[in-house]
Amino acid sequence: TLTVIGGMVFVILVALVWITLLHRQVEERTLQLTSEIKSREQAESQRALEAERARIAQDLHDDLGATLTEIRFLSAVKSRDSLVPQATRSQLREVSEKSRQMVSSLDEIVWAVNPANDFLPSLASYLRHVAEEFFRTTEVRCRLDVDESLPSVALTSEMRHNLYLVVREALNNIAKHSQATEAWLRIHWKDQSLHIVVEDNGSGFAGSGIVSSGNGLPNMHRRLEKIGGRFECDTRPGSGTVCRIHLPFK
Repeated sequence: TLTVIGGMVFVILVALVWITLLHRQVEERTLQLTSEIKSREQAESQRALEAERARIAQDLHDDLGATLTEIRFLSAVKSRDSLVPQATRSQLREVSEKSRQMVSSLDEIVWAVNPANDFLPSLASYLRHVAEEFFRTTEVRCRLDVDESLPSVALTSEMRHNLYLVVREALNNIAKHSQATEAWLRIHWKDQSLHIVVEDNGSGFAGSGIVSSGNGLPNMHRRLEKIGGRFECDTRPGSGTVCRIHLPFK
C-alpha cells in the first residue's frame, strides 16, 4: 500500500513539475507573440505613415510646384514685354523673384517630407546641393569635401531638419557677412559619429556671434543639443570662421 501511495505521489509531483514547465512555456510564448504582434502593428503603421509622407511630397511637387513655376515663367516673360508699362514690368519682375523663392522653399519642404530621404547619404547629397546653389550667383568659391561612402544610417525628420537649418544658417552667414572668397563644406563619418564642418576664409567676427534671419549662434547650439549633438564655432577678426557639427550615433 505504501509503495502504491509513494508511486502516486511521485506521479503527482512529476505532473505538477510538467504543468509548471508547460505554464511557463505558454507564458513565454504569449509574451513573444504579443511582442511580434506589436512589432508588426508598428511596422504597418510606419509603412502607412511613410506612404502618406511620400504622397504628400509628390502632391506638393506636382501641383503647387508646377503652379509656382508657371507663375514665375509667365511673370518673367511679361516683365520683358516692351508693350507693358514700366511700373507693371517692375512688379512682374518682383512676382517672378518671389515665385522663385517660393519654389526653393517648396523644394526644401518636399525634401524634408519625403521618407526616401531619411538616411545619411541623402542628407549629405542634399547639403552638397544646397551649398553649391547658395554660392552659385556669388563670388564665393564653394569647395566640397564629402565622404564617398557614408553609411546608410537612419535619421529622424527632426534630426534632418535641425542639421539642415544649422548648415544653411552657417552658409547664409558666410554669404552675407564674411566677405570670404572661399567656403568649404566637409561631411565625414568617423567613430560612429557624423562630423560636418562649414568653413570660410573671410573676415571673421568677435563677440557672441552674428545674427542672421533671426537665428544667431545660440540658436544653432540649441538645435544641435535638441538632437543630441554639439555645435562649435571658432573665429576671430581677420581669420575666417569654422563651424563644427558633431552628432554621435549609438
